Amino acid sequence: MKKWLPVLLLIFSFFFESAATHIVGGGFSYQRLTGNNYRFQLTLYFDLINGNQGARDPDAECHIFSKTGNFYISSYNFGLVSSGNELPFTSTGCASAGFVKTEILIYESIIELSPSQFSDPGGYYIVWERCCRNGGITNLSQPGDNGQTFYMEFPAVRRNNQPYLNSSPVFRTIVSDYPCINYPFQLSFGADDADGDSLAYSLVDPLRGNSSRNDPRPANPVPAPYSIVSWSPGYSAGLAIPGNPALGINPRTGILNLNASQQGLFVFSVLCQEFRSGRKIGEVRREMQLFVKECQPNNPPVIAASNPLSGSALQNNDTLVLEGKTGNSCYSVKLTDEQMNQDVRFRAFPFSANTPATITRDTLVRIISSGDSVNVRICLPPCASTEGLNPWRILLTATDQACGNPQADSLILFVKIKKPETLPPAFIAKDFPEDTIRINQTEPFQMGFEGQQTQNANLNISSTLKDRLGQNVPVQANGIDLPQSSGQGKTEATFSWPEICFLPENQPLKLTSILRSTVCNETKTDTIVRWMFIQPKSLTVNILSSANPDAGPEDIIPLSIPAPGLGLDFELTGSVSEDRPVRLYATGPLLNLEGFQFPGGADFKQVSSPFRFTPNCNTPAGFYRVTFLSESRFCGKNFRDSVSYVIDFREDSDSVGTIPNLLTLNGDSKNDFLSMEKIFPEDNCKLKFKFIRIVNRWGKEVFYSEDIGFRWDAANLEPGTYYLFLDLENKKFKSWIFLLK
Repeated sequence: MKKWLPVLLLIFSFFFESAATHIVGGGFSYQRLTGNNYRFQLTLYFDLINGNQGARDPDAECHIFSKTGNFYISSYNFGLVSSGNELPFTSTGCASAGFVKTEILIYESIIELSPSQFSDPGGYYIVWERCCRNGGITNLSQPGDNGQTFYMEFPAVRRNNQPYLNSSPVFRTIVSDYPCINYPFQLSFGADDADGDSLAYSLVDPLRGNSSRNDPRPANPVPAPYSIVSWSPGYSAGLAIPGNPALGINPRTGILNLNASQQGLFVFSVLCQEFRSGRKIGEVRREMQLFVKECQPNNPPVIAASNPLSGSALQNNDTLVLEGKTGNSCYSVKLTDEQMNQDVRFRAFPFSANTPATITRDTLVRIISSGDSVNVRICLPPCASTEGLNPWRILLTATDQACGNPQADSLILFVKIKKPETLPPAFIAKDFPEDTIRINQTEPFQMGFEGQQTQNANLNISSTLKDRLGQNVPVQANGIDLPQSSGQGKTEATFSWPEICFLPENQPLKLTSILRSTVCNETKTDTIVRWMFIQPKSLTVNILSSANPDAGPEDIIPLSIPAPGLGLDFELTGSVSEDRPVRLYATGPLLNLEGFQFPGGADFKQVSSPFRFTPNCNTPAGFYRVTFLSESRFCGKNFRDSVSYVIDFREDSDSVGTIPNLLTLNGDSKNDFLSMEKIFPEDNCKLKFKFIRIVNRWGKEVFYSEDIGFRWDAANLEPGTYYLFLDLENKKFKSWIFLLK
């Protein structure tokens, strides 16, 4: 219990300093926005455990002066724009210890730095003052009477009549870790500069300034110089925290190093100077406090790596030989720690220029019981290999998350990686394993290809089609799709020829398809060759006429039409030997005559159409040819069959047959009636039956008819001579007839 008494007294002393702000650190930064506008920020670190909430100001009054003559320029009110975020711990378990808890307060103002006002070559500085500090600070004399002043220098915005653009360095977020007595401790105080300026770090005196208990926020701006804090005897900027070594900083990286020898709360300040072209152009400061305490002993974790082939333990700078893989592969490392329930952060880093950044590993594991072990993995990128190259060099670290005195182990290894074995692809032509394929012309053809590679390689299928002489076949003009595709691990492609019309003069065709697989920048191939023979094929087209079923394609059959009103009427049928379109149509002079009817048509396999020709009195006499065709087309050629007819259309006659002069009504069925059947059987375009009139020898009408189909048998008349009058419109006839009974 005695060793904790100084710590408790130190903590209790915080509560008796009611005027203290418990702002434990902070500093300025600024960034250029657009035009002449700049964002200025004041970052403060506030002690959430012992802080005086009354000192948690809602704003901050800041003042700008020129460095030349320390002339006052202007004052700006910075508003509180961010609060509530806390400085993190390297180990989250440290936060629960309750010794340190720090809130980040950010105050901000957008300030226009016009060239007319901010062009002094000497530059400018901005300052903020506040009282007072924590009463429990170990390395200050009467710390509760010491104010704190935060200060930043920045250059003019115009030099040599040219714009001079700049943003300040910005300190990176720090952690709330606390050092333990007699344990090495590191803390990064590095900064980033957006302009790429050179940075240099040093420890300087924290500034006290002009604030006091009676005037904690001075209303009037006071220019530099500003007084420094009142160091307790034996302390200074270079000995802010005693130890072996005492608190120091790397001037290039800003990393603080310490092996403290004394317990307490210590304030210090880091100066970061900004250089461009070898000339200092500005500076930023960050002030902070560190709480050093006495911690329980802590044993470091242990990294145990072994040779995967022999199982022997690997020491520092030993060589690890691994088998390369085409995919991700991992190597296991064992971690042990004597502390129970200890979190250990394992990291792997590239330690040479040729080691890929992907080897980087950062993981947190927990050691459950004393001496227990946990396996962590280092994973290699796909296709990793060092053959013909220098070995990789990697750094392995294991850091426990003990509060205040984390311990670590490290191991540097050379890594040799054997070249991964890559496998060839497998290529097949589905359904056609033979080298020679025979294909019928006009029939569609399709052949599938499939490529695989078991290592998930990038695959590509490409193909060519050549004739026997090695000339490329015009695939696009012939509607051919060559097999080509790409994929990963597996890919498929198809050779397609929807209608085979091309007949190469030099049989056969050679289809060459190549499957390429690429793994780890190594390409392997498999090839399929198929010889393709095209079997010629011709269509058979037929035409059939019901007028003359046996007629051939060139037969000429004369047809006479003796009288108007009589016509031709029959049917034509076209067919093709395959299930393809067939068309039926007619040609010839007859198509131009009135009365010609033949719709024709088209269909698959077979088509029929009626033909009819009905002449009229206006139809000129003569010979007219008509040809009926059945036609089917494929591969750019027409295949047809035909039948032709010649129609002989004669001029109508104006003559009539012999008019009988004797009727014998004796029952022998000869000459026993008079009709027009033998005289003029039907009308034509020149003669048309009007009427027949028969009278006796005294002129008395005994028979009259306007029906060309009349029949006169004179059954009730006396034998003797009778006279007939026949009217055929354009001709009139007179004759006599003797009736004998």
